[in-house]
Amino acid sequence: MGAVISKKNDYIQRQWELFSCLLLYPLVYLLSKLFKGPANTKTITLKSGEKIDLTYVSLFDYLIKGITHVWKNQVYLIGTHQGEYSGVISLFLMQELTLLPNRNAVNADQVYLKNQGLITNLKILFKFLILSFFIKNYSVSKKTYSLLDVSFSNTTIKEVLTILSNSINKEQKTIVSFINAHCLNLATENTEFKHILSHSDLVLPDGIGVQMACRMKGYLLKDNVNGTDLFPLLLKAIQEKNKSIFLLGGTPEVNKNLILFLEKNFPNLNISGGHHGHFNKEKNEAVIDLINHHQPDYLFVAFGVPKQEIWIHQHKDRINAKVLLAVGGLFDFYSGKNKRAPHWMREFGLEWIYRIYQEPRRMWRRYVVGNPKFLYRVYKS
Repeated sequence: MGAVISKKNDYIQRQWELFSCLLLYPLVYLLSKLFKGPANTKTITLKSGEKIDLTYVSLFDYLIKGITHVWKNQVYLIGTHQGEYSGVISLFLMQELTLLPNRNAVNADQVYLKNQGLITNLKILFKFLILSFFIKNYSVSKKTYSLLDVSFSNTTIKEVLTILSNSINKEQKTIVSFINAHCLNLATENTEFKHILSHSDLVLPDGIGVQMACRMKGYLLKDNVNGTDLFPLLLKAIQEKNKSIFLLGGTPEVNKNLILFLEKNFPNLNISGGHHGHFNKEKNEAVIDLINHHQPDYLFVAFGVPKQEIWIHQHKDRINAKVLLAVGGLFDFYSGKNKRAPHWMREFGLEWIYRIYQEPRRMWRRYVVGNPKFLYRVYKS
């Protein structure tokens, strides 16, 4: 990465950090006594290159133990995740805490060094302190978790890409579902939907609601495997392996614009066909015949929850596709109908606020009423 912090700037940062530590220590020490959970461990790199483990019972406790090494001038308070400018707190650590999809330590360090300065450091420190109030230490780390009697995989986006790529070679179909707080509320109230989810081959955690619920339960969640971030990575893998896709769902305009977007951004992607999701039972057979005519490797179904899961469950044995994915409102984003929330909102787990802003009539009840209801149900379970 290169030596980008001059001796003068290093001296200024040292004085700022000492002042910050002196200012923060009494309050953070008190909070470290009030917030306690299971013991977790993180590894930090000292300026000497030595790696040491910090064992802590809360993020406030982690900061207190890190400050001890800052005072000894062994490490920066705010810095990179690795290398000679390693810090107790880094941009990558923030991304890990919020499970930002597609996070990368090297990229995060490059972004930090490019923008390094007092304002950047204050932003990172402020974010860390805010997150420390909400993020509990984990006590459980397993491959599969369950929330409200719905089991899902504890995996990463990278692992999911491998699973879905290998699924093409299996004789049996692979059914993929995503669950967020809204889905789990529906599954609690709809036994058919819960039953269908239990028969999916791969159920993936999606969204801040599931993250918060896992923290309440002490689960170590590896990643926020949401379909919106997974989609372009999966398409890239499909394109590289010369496999085909079929896009089923959305309005006629959304479906058309989605195909145009993919043709422009993935020029070598084999899009075998597409069809909107606004068809009645009488046209159902014709749609299935159309899909089977093209025999896609991957079928993306975007009808909304739980209609899409029910449709896949009812017709999976008659559909000639290897991998069937229920992807909700995914098509709306890549067709240009809806926009993703700004990056800083996604880092803070606030994308749901942006969704309400874009579609207040449809989304306010789901998030403003649904999310608290979901967390209460998890708390009582």
